[in-house]
Amino acid sequence: MRILTAGLFLVSSLSMAEQLYISDALQAPIRSGSTDNYRIIKMINAGEPVEKLSERNGYVQIRYEGGKTGWIHQSFLMNEPSARNYIEEAKERYEPLMNENNALEAQIEKLKEQQDNVKNRLNGEKSELELELEVLNAENEALKSEIIELRKLNEHEIELAQKNEELNKKDHLQKVEITRLTQENARLQSVNRSSEWTAGALILLGGIILGSAVLPRLFAKTRRKRSWDF
Repeated sequence: MRILTAGLFLVSSLSMAEQLYISDALQAPIRSGSTDNYRIIKMINAGEPVEKLSERNGYVQIRYEGGKTGWIHQSFLMNEPSARNYIEEAKERYEPLMNENNALEAQIEKLKEQQDNVKNRLNGEKSELELELEVLNAENEALKSEIIELRKLNEHEIELAQKNEELNKKDHLQKVEITRLTQENARLQSVNRSSEWTAGALILLGGIILGSAVLPRLFAKTRRKRSWDF
């Protein structure tokens, strides 16, 4: 009869099992009976889930660790998981998020570093470009000055070319005049030689005429005169 009663009590206890949680105390004592006089059979950690089987004298009979039973004072039990459990659960839930957040922060730091490197590189390139621009501006000013000088030289060369052309024209005219004078001189010399030849021929002809006609008569008169003188 007692065995049947115990069995019925056990069945009723199983049907009445209620989910409870160990309080925030670090550890709570589980006793073999429902008073402080019973020995402690287990120190259970805070936040552990247990099943309520019965209640007596401020103690609650619980089932823990899958099938073990014992008694614990009701002050160590609570209907909701302890804050420690919530914290642990939150840690388990948010730890991947925290890891992801840390990874994102590391990536952000890396991107910031890359951004700073890009900024430094761009600033360096900007400084180089500004220096190159200054050099180009200086070269441009030098080229402008050189172009001005070349224009002046070009104008001077044009002026010299014009003067040279005028001198060439004058030289050509002088050469033409010299040629004309040379030809005129040659003509005059030719005419002069012709005149001399004509005069010589006339003299020669006069001498011939004189010798053939006049001289014999003179010789004849001279003879006659000499003959008269004797």
